[in-house]
Amino acid sequence: VLFRSLNRSLIALNIINIITDDVYFLQGARHLLNEAAENHAVLYNDINASGLRAVVRSFATYDQKVILYIHCIRKRRVLLRLVAAYNLQVFVITHCKVSDCNNDKDPMIIPSFLSKKEFLQKIKSAKRSVYRKSSQRSKRIFKGLSAGASVKDLAETLNITQKAVYAIKNHTIKKFGFKSTKMNGFLLCRDLLEMNEIGLRYKRIVDGNFVSMNARRS
Repeated sequence: VLFRSLNRSLIALNIINIITDDVYFLQGARHLLNEAAENHAVLYNDINASGLRAVVRSFATYDQKVILYIHCIRKRRVLLRLVAAYNLQVFVITHCKVSDCNNDKDPMIIPSFLSKKEFLQKIKSAKRSVYRKSSQRSKRIFKGLSAGASVKDLAETLNITQKAVYAIKNHTIKKFGFKSTKMNGFLLCRDLLEMNEIGLRYKRIVDGNFVSMNARRS
């Protein structure tokens, strides 16, 4: 259930949004985070019950963290775009196998097999992820493959070999810290690439406004 109204006193606190389509995860996360929340206000959103519009209404301009555990790939893709557009810190819980060095490489990815202690430590200590620039080739390969294009067609379009298409795909997946290049990891990487692009666009707009404001002042 989404708390639709916030007390004014919550504005000064950090907000943790738990967004999921798994009612059992929602109940467990609610119990766990309420015990360890300290100065955080925790909001819960079951998108099966309230839908994506309620999620958008729950986002605000003050500092928030978002924990995503979404089984539906289409809804997860939409939510990651929204998170980037609102410039929020996100943690994506996944069943994909993640490399041990992923904690430093990409703190937004949380493997589902973590213990309660490791999970809370990750949420508490992780720094905000920096959106990374990716090559146009990798974006086109992930977009094309997810849309049903063949490796052969993509290789001809990009004027590279089929072996290079596989190499770029596998390198991008591993760059995000995933051990496996299977479909789940592939689709999550596609969504993260899109999120990075939106996040970088947001940063350019903010930086541009900041520069123009300083120019007017001077």
